[in-house]
Amino acid sequence: MQEAEQAVREAELPDTDGTLTAHRVYLADRKVQTAKSLATAEYTVAQRKSLSDQNYQVRLDARTREADT
Repeated sequence: MQEAEQAVREAELPDTDGTLTAHRVYLADRKVQTAKSLATAEYTVAQRKSLSDQNYQVRLDARTREADT
């Protein structure tokens, strides 16, 4: 995320070289997309762990109820 922020700041710098500016904008766009993808992946992993924990608890509760009966 920090790399993406830095790249965006660099892309916003005034410059007379249009090619350099276009390159900076391209790099910033790629870094922002990478940061979004990484954040989505981390969120998905966290969600999967949460659902796995919930699944385990539901199965444990069912087994406990079955043992009680």
